[in-house]
Amino acid sequence: MFDPADLELIRHIALTYELELVHASFNVMCRSQDLPLISGSLYDFEPRQIRLLATTLFNWLLSALPANSALGVSLNVLASSMMTSSDAVCCNATNRIILLIEAAIHATDTMLVWDLGDLQEIQGCTFLDVQEFFEKFFDAKDLTELAQDVYNLLKEQHVNNMWTFLRASPSMTEMMRWLDFLQDDILKVEHRRFWEVNLASELTEGIKGGRLDVCVKRKSEPRSPAMSGWEDLLAIGQLTAEEDIKKRLVELACYARHLFDFQATRRYLHAFTICGSMLEPWVFDRSGCYSPGAFDIHQHPERFIRVITGYIMMSEDVLGLDTFVQRKGRSGFIDIVGPEGEQKKLYLSPTLLDHRPTIVSLATSCFLAKHADSTDHDHVVKFSWPLYHQSSEVDVFKLAKQRGVQGIVSMVTHFEITTVNEMRRGMTFGRRYAFDDTASAMPTPSQPLLPSQPLSTKRSRSPDSSSSQSKKRKSTSTKEALHLRRPEGNTQLPGRQNDVAPKEDRRNAIKAHQSLYVQGKMLHQDISENNIIITDVKKTGFSGMLIDFDLVREIDKEPFKPGTRTGTKEFMAIRVLRGIEHTYRHDLESFFYVLLWQFIVRGWQFVGRRNPVAFSALNGWRAASSLEHLARNKQANMDKECFEAVLAEFPPEFQRIKPLCRTLRSILFPMKDGALFTGTPWHPDTLYLPILAAFDEIIARGRKGTEEARDEGQEGA
Repeated sequence: MFDPADLELIRHIALTYELELVHASFNVMCRSQDLPLISGSLYDFEPRQIRLLATTLFNWLLSALPANSALGVSLNVLASSMMTSSDAVCCNATNRIILLIEAAIHATDTMLVWDLGDLQEIQGCTFLDVQEFFEKFFDAKDLTELAQDVYNLLKEQHVNNMWTFLRASPSMTEMMRWLDFLQDDILKVEHRRFWEVNLASELTEGIKGGRLDVCVKRKSEPRSPAMSGWEDLLAIGQLTAEEDIKKRLVELACYARHLFDFQATRRYLHAFTICGSMLEPWVFDRSGCYSPGAFDIHQHPERFIRVITGYIMMSEDVLGLDTFVQRKGRSGFIDIVGPEGEQKKLYLSPTLLDHRPTIVSLATSCFLAKHADSTDHDHVVKFSWPLYHQSSEVDVFKLAKQRGVQGIVSMVTHFEITTVNEMRRGMTFGRRYAFDDTASAMPTPSQPLLPSQPLSTKRSRSPDSSSSQSKKRKSTSTKEALHLRRPEGNTQLPGRQNDVAPKEDRRNAIKAHQSLYVQGKMLHQDISENNIIITDVKKTGFSGMLIDFDLVREIDKEPFKPGTRTGTKEFMAIRVLRGIEHTYRHDLESFFYVLLWQFIVRGWQFVGRRNPVAFSALNGWRAASSLEHLARNKQANMDKECFEAVLAEFPPEFQRIKPLCRTLRSILFPMKDGALFTGTPWHPDTLYLPILAAFDEIIARGRKGTEEARDEGQEGA
C-alpha cells in the first residue's frame, strides 16, 4: 500500500493536461453508468475501465515526480502487477490503483470536476480588455452618485495607495469580513446584499464539491441561502487564491451555466473573481463572456467601490434579469397582442416544458401558458436567441401554413425582445482570450458539445473580423418570444402500456417531416428526442408532431455548404458529422438514432433498472474525442454484425421493437460496392415509403396482438 505522504503528494501536484484527461474519462464513465460525478464509485467500473484511467494517470505521475522517488518506484511495480495473471495479485493491485485514482480525482484543487464541456462553451467567444465596460454597467447617473457617496465615506481609509483595512493581498476571510462591514454599516438601507455560500451544503441544487463563495441576492429572501435556490441569485462571485485565469474562468462558467439553467429567460449575468488584490468583473450572455480585465483594488480604489456597490445597487435591467416576463411570486405572465390586435395576458406555468442547460446557444426555453379565463394550459410560449442570419422560425411557420404542411405546431403571434448587439452596444471588443490547446481536439461551441446534452448546435462559421462593438465568435442573436398553440402532448418517452402507441408517434413525426420536406420545401435539420412530442390524434390528426424549427433550411434558397454541421450531436447522421452533406435522408437517419437512443438510454430509465452492459455502444456517441471519431463510432455500430450488439442492449420489455430496428437499418444502410451506403437516393419516396411501411407493419401486428389478448381475456372471464 502507498505511504500516506505519497498520497498527499499526489493531491498537491498541479493540475495538468494528463490529469484533465483522467477527469474527462472519469466523467464519461460515470455518465455511461448513470453514476453521480465526483461521488461515483470506481468499484462500479470494469477492470478494463480502471486500467484505462490508471494508464493515463501513471504516465502523468511518472513524468511529474522527482527521479528515483519512492512513489515512482511503487508506481513501476504496480504497473507491472497490472499485467499479472494471478487473481490475488490483480485484486490487490486493483484496490491500490483505485486508491491512487481517487486521490488524484478528489485532490483539493480539483474538487469541482474539470469538465471540458464548460471550457468548450466559452472557447472562442471569450473577450478581455473590453473597452467602455465600466461606463456601460457602472456609470448610470444615479448609481454613480450613490457609489461616490460611499467612496467619500471610505476614502480616508485609503492611504499611500493602500486600503488600511485590507492587506496588500487580502485573504478570502478578510475580503468577506470587509464586505459584511460595507453592507451592514454603510449600505444597510439597500435591498440587496452579498451572501457567503457553500454550494455543497447551503444552496439548493448545489454543485457537489464546488464552492461559489459569494452571491448577490435580495434581503427579502431568507437570511440563509440554504432556504432558497439558484433562481434567487442576482450576481455571483469567487474569492479565490487560484492565479490561473483558465481555471478561474472555467469554474465561473460552470456556475454561470448552472444559474442560467434555473433562470432560463435571463438576458445576461454579472460575475466577478477576487484573487488577492485583483478584482476581475465578467458578464456572461448567450454569445459568450467578456471582461474589461482585472484591476488592483488598492491602485484603483474608486473603481473598486463603484463595482462592489454597483452589484448591490444597480437596476434589474442592468443586472441582466428578465424584464419581459412580469413576476407574481414564482409564476409570471406576459402581455401579448393577439392576431386581431387585442391586448391579452398569458400566464406562464412555473415549470419549464423544455429547456437546454447551456450558456452559448439558442437558449430555447418553453413554458406552458394559459389565458386568464382558462383553466387549461393550452398554449406554449417559447423564448430563444436565434442567429440573425438564420431562417427565422416565424418565417418557417408562415411558409408551412402557406404550403399546407401538416404535423407541426401552429404559431399564434411572436415578439422580438432584444438582441445581443443591443445588450453590448457602446462597448468595444478587442482581444479574444486565447485558451491553450486543452480542448482544441474537441468540437467548438458552434459544433456539438461533448457532454451528453439535448443541445441543438449551430452552423459552423468564421469569426467576425470586426474589432468593434459586438465582435464575437457567434453571429449576433435576437431574443424572441413565440406564442404557439399547444397540441395536447408532452415530450416523447418510450414504453407506454400500449406498445403500439410509441411506434405511431414516431411514424407520424416522420410523416410530418415528409410533409415539411415535400410540401414545404424545407429541411428540419435537428431531429432529436426533444423535438418529437406526443399529441392527441383526435385534435390534431397526428399522434406525434415535430417541434423546434430554429435550424430549418429552405431547400431552394439555401443550398448546403460543405463543412457545415447542424443538429444535436448524439443524433447527427454520419455524413453530416463529416460535413459532406445534409439531406432528407440524413434527417431520417437521425430519426433512427432517436429510436435507438430512447429504447436503450431512456428505456432502462423507464423500466427502473441499470443497463447491464458496463460500457454501452451508444456511449461512443457522447464520449467521442472528435466529430470524425463520432462518425466512425456510428458507422461501426451500423455494420450488420455490430448492430446486433447494439440491439442486445434493449431492455426485455422492448424486445418486440428489434425487428423494426433491423428493417430500418437495412433500408438506411444498404450495402453498395462492398461498403455501407450513407448517401441520398434522388427521389424521397425511395426512403420515406419503405420506412413508413415498416412502421405500419409493426403497428398493425401490435394492434392484432392487443386485440387477440383482449379477446382471450374476455373468453377467460
